[in-house]
Formats: sequence, structure tokens, C-alpha cells
Amino acid sequence: MHKKALGRKHWSFLLTLYVLASQGCYYAAKFNNSGIEKYLLGDLEGAIEDYNRAIEIDTDYVLAYYNRGIAYEDLGDADNALMDYTKALELKPDYVDAYNNRGCLLVEEGDFEGSIRDFTQAIKLKPDYATAYFNRGGAWRGLKNYKNAIQDFKKAMELDPSKRERALEEIRFCESKIKKIV
Repeated sequence: MHKKALGRKHWSFLLTLYVLASQGCYYAAKFNNSGIEKYLLGDLEGAIEDYNRAIEIDTDYVLAYYNRGIAYEDLGDADNALMDYTKALELKPDYVDAYNNRGCLLVEEGDFEGSIRDFTQAIKLKPDYATAYFNRGGAWRGLKNYKNAIQDFKKAMELDPSKRERALEEIRFCESKIKKIV
């Protein structure tokens, strides 16, 4: 009988831990969702506060890091945005959108090589990701590697016809640069 009592005590303890963990996840999600609402209303600081609270509750909450990265980026805080996208990728190495967003931020920071690595990883994970091809084309253009840029713009256009007009403009620009070089 003593063993059964110990087993029930153990079971009760595990159940209590599960309930607390579940509530923590619930509250973290609640703050993350509240952050999204504030973000959509233009309250970026309020959104960041809510994402911070979600992360305090659940330090492995990938979506809160990712969303906070977006809010930081929109506030012009590239350093914190990069840290959050990187943390999201540490926690979820197959997070395609985090690679794409970090790549875009790296382009803005002038790190074309780093951005190409991120866009390439996004494409490896999701080969039909037209946006990543288009963005990598822009990074290649930044490096004045116009041939690779043209290939990526063509692929983006092939995968997503809505990108056709912008991709054709980029291709024409790159072709004009190639003609000047030759």
C-alpha cells in the first residue's frame, strides 16, 4: 500500500507540473496574441512589451521572438531584430520566414553575403519560396553579381506570377549593367 500511495503522490505531482506548464503556455500565447493585436494597431512598443511577457513565461516561445523581431525591425532597431530572428532560428532551425526576414534585414545593413546565406537556407527548406528567390536576387544585385540575380528573379517570377512585373524590371536593370560591363 505504501508503494501505491507513493505512486499516486508522484502522479499528482506530475499532473500539477503539467497543469502549470499548460497554463504557462496558455498565458504566453495570450501575451503573444495581444502583442500581435497591438502591432496591428501600430502600438509597436506595447507589442514588444507583450512579446517580452510571453518570453518571460516561456523562454522557448519561438513565435514571440520572431514577432518581437518584426516589431523591433519596424522601430528601426536592427540589432535587437537580428538577435530575435537569430534566437528564433536557434530554437527552430527550419523556420523559413525567420531566415527570410533576417536576410532582408542583413541586406538593409549591407551584409549581402550573410543575406544570401539566409535566403539560400530558406530556399533549401522551401524550394518553392518565390519571395526568398526574389530577395536573394536583390542581394546578388547588391554584390553586382547580375547573372545570379537574373537567375533568381526569373525563378521568383516562375514560382509566383504576381512577381512578374517587378522581376522583369530587376532583370532589365541587371541586363543593362551587364551590357555596360561588356
